[in-house]
Amino acid sequence: MRGEKFPATATLSIGAFDPGGETTTLLTRLGFRTEPVKAGDDLSRYDILIVGKSALTVGGPAPDIQRVREGVKVIVFEQTSEVLENDSDSAWLSTA
Repeated sequence: MRGEKFPATATLSIGAFDPGGETTTLLTRLGFRTEPVKAGDDLSRYDILIVGKSALTVGGPAPDIQRVREGVKVIVFEQTSEVLENDSDSAWLSTA
């Protein structure tokens, strides 16, 4: 598979919350087209939301993933242990 691109993703709308840009760079190299997403953006137009590597920070902004109930898929890349161990910041994962 080395050097191959993934099949066209033109039918999918992919948003990327990736302040550092590392994940977006990788996805672009692999042939995926993503649109940048900020924490307060409306996610209703996306089929997939990607949360980039180390995109979440303790006390920092995060996208509202309530649209998961409507079928949006969320892919979360590696985050820091500080974020994952902080109970107050894990609320962004809740869809209740």
